[in-house]
Amino acid sequence: MRKGLYIGILGLLAVLVSIGGVALFYWDYQSQLAQNVLLEKKLKEAQETSKEAIVTRRVSAQLEEIAYQQKDISDQQRQEALHQKQIADEMRMHAEYEQKKALEAQQVAIEAYSEMEAQKRLADQHREEAVAAQMKADTLARLALVRSLSSEALSQYEAGNGELAALLCYSAWKFTVENHGDIYQPTLFNALSALSDQYDYKDLHNGPIRSMCLVDSMLVTASQEGEVALWRVRTDEVELDTVICQDARFDLRHIRVDRAGNGWAAAYDGHVLKIDLRKKRVSKTYETGLIAPVGLVASDRSLWLMTRRGQLFRSALDEIRFEEIYAHDQEILTFTDSAQGLLFGDRTGAVYTIGREGQATCLLSGSGQGVTCLNGERPGQLFVGHKNGLIKQVDLETHHTRNLVSHVSSLTGMVLFGEHLLSSSLDGSVRLWRLDGERITSSEVYSSSNWIHTLAFWNPGLMVIVGDEKGRCARFSISPEQMANEIKRHLSRNLTKEEWQYYIGELAEYEAYR
Repeated sequence: MRKGLYIGILGLLAVLVSIGGVALFYWDYQSQLAQNVLLEKKLKEAQETSKEAIVTRRVSAQLEEIAYQQKDISDQQRQEALHQKQIADEMRMHAEYEQKKALEAQQVAIEAYSEMEAQKRLADQHREEAVAAQMKADTLARLALVRSLSSEALSQYEAGNGELAALLCYSAWKFTVENHGDIYQPTLFNALSALSDQYDYKDLHNGPIRSMCLVDSMLVTASQEGEVALWRVRTDEVELDTVICQDARFDLRHIRVDRAGNGWAAAYDGHVLKIDLRKKRVSKTYETGLIAPVGLVASDRSLWLMTRRGQLFRSALDEIRFEEIYAHDQEILTFTDSAQGLLFGDRTGAVYTIGREGQATCLLSGSGQGVTCLNGERPGQLFVGHKNGLIKQVDLETHHTRNLVSHVSSLTGMVLFGEHLLSSSLDGSVRLWRLDGERITSSEVYSSSNWIHTLAFWNPGLMVIVGDEKGRCARFSISPEQMANEIKRHLSRNLTKEEWQYYIGELAEYEAYR
């Protein structure tokens, strides 16, 4: 039984082995079949790839051939471009050459034109210089003629030929103005001053006029006989308004007007008069005991008075009560106000400024000649008038001094206007000084046989007013134009052609003045 079982098992195993062999063979067959199919597919793909490679090689060969053809064409085009560039460069170089030639020709033309213009300008310049030189020569000749005519006018005037003198003087004035000359040139000014005869005199005061004060168009004068007069100043006259005081007890030496319009007069014996100029009367008299005043200043709210003995006193304006604030060790000759402050000069020739509290500072050392008049209207500048007639112009910064010499006696007044200085003296003269040149010149604008004590100047009309020892108030103009117009107004005829030819000649065409 066991043997049959073994045989059955062996048979079953044989069957199973057979089935396994068949299955293995079938799997091997299928695998071989799949491999064949794959090989055929790869073969086909290889064949297709081979065909594509052949086509690609042919296309590449064709493209390469086309590329060579394009390269040949490109080389030909580049050669043509280079050829064209060479032609263009040659043309450009030729054009530049022609342009350079054109520019050179243009430059030559410009230089020739410029040379022509330069020559023309030079010729014009020489012509203008010649014309200017001729005009300058003519101008100088006419201005030289002015001096000659002015001198001749004075000579004819002194000889009694007033009519001819006036004609010559007016001709000199006219040529000066037309040729832009100096209308204050001394010879011309002296002739105008002498021939215009425009002096006006007022003999009101009985005593010497020692002081005057000009405020706007109002003039106040004071005399040694105690007279105070109020005047109205106009362009062509000084007219008496009112005699405010006539009291011979008061030897009045100085008069000033304060900002409130009140007048203050100081007498030699120490009296001080307060004058109400609105009501035109003396409102109050003060007996101060301050004898021999040399100056009076009304400023701000104070009244300042300095005596010959060297004492400076100050008082409030609203209540006159003088107190001494400074004492000098020398005799004082003059005291005034200025841009530098309060000034005084002593008998040694020294000049001092003094502060409001009495601090004195020396501005100019003494020279031995007493100082009788001071003007410090301009900051940094001082005009000092001495007893011997000398005037010093002092620069207070550099201490440079210029001497003005003409007066022969004590200076009594100095007034500045523009670049001119007016001065009066006890020698009886008033002089006009020209200050803006290297050389200072002066003209005598007024002369009197009497001492001149005081001087005032009214700028609107260039009017000078002086007061003298005899009580005379004199008025005159220092305007050359006004003097010339006054001369012309009184001309009774013209120069004859013979006179014109003799005195003037060919320097100017004949002209009638009337």
